[in-house]
Amino acid sequence: MLLVGGEVARSVCIEMGADITGAGIMALAGSGLSVQHLILRWDPLAATGCVRASEISELGSLPQLESVLFESSIDEDLTPAIAAIAQCHTLSKLSVVECLADAEDCLAAISACDSLRHLEWRAFATDVAVYELVRGGSALEHISLSAYGETGLTDDAVFALAQRCPHLVSLSLSSEDGITDAVLVLLESLPKLRRLDVRRCALLTAPAIHALSQRRPCLRVLSTHMKPLGCPQHADAYCSDE
Repeated sequence: MLLVGGEVARSVCIEMGADITGAGIMALAGSGLSVQHLILRWDPLAATGCVRASEISELGSLPQLESVLFESSIDEDLTPAIAAIAQCHTLSKLSVVECLADAEDCLAAISACDSLRHLEWRAFATDVAVYELVRGGSALEHISLSAYGETGLTDDAVFALAQRCPHLVSLSLSSEDGITDAVLVLLESLPKLRRLDVRRCALLTAPAIHALSQRRPCLRVLSTHMKPLGCPQHADAYCSDE
């Protein structure tokens, strides 16, 4: 059930399956262990419903929790669990990968987490969900957003991020047909931005990308149109996609 590193259980990985029970999750939540990093994975071959979202939510009470990764491809709504974990006042990084969840509800809850600095959202997202994330402004420094389907992200979502997230250091975006060259001028104005990954933005053009790299030579740009550009000292900038 648990893979623990260190005497104080700094890192815990839970592989959800038939042998994982709600009682075991609750026991961990109440154990008092100094868990800092938590990984929650769901086995796609395991039966759903072995652990309820409300039981997962209790893990947010771990007193020193700093980072959480949700990874699931099963057909079970994890919205309550993600929203509850996001209320942890010590949380600095949250990753949600391939999970079935209501993006608007989850990102609204995440927006209230003052300690959060890194957000990786690799699940369905829309402009409205992004508006919820940044409604009151945001202290997020690293954001990775993936979208798929007919209602993905558009320029409007990126405009909202640029206007409400002045502390952004790195930004990764994905949209097949919604993000255009128009966003690059606004992103250029973010003073702290050092890394921009737009390899999955199909509508961005090579001239616009090259122009951005010329105007902001110390901005590391990752694009399908060119080799990585930017100052070498930023080559190790935060990257949640690789």
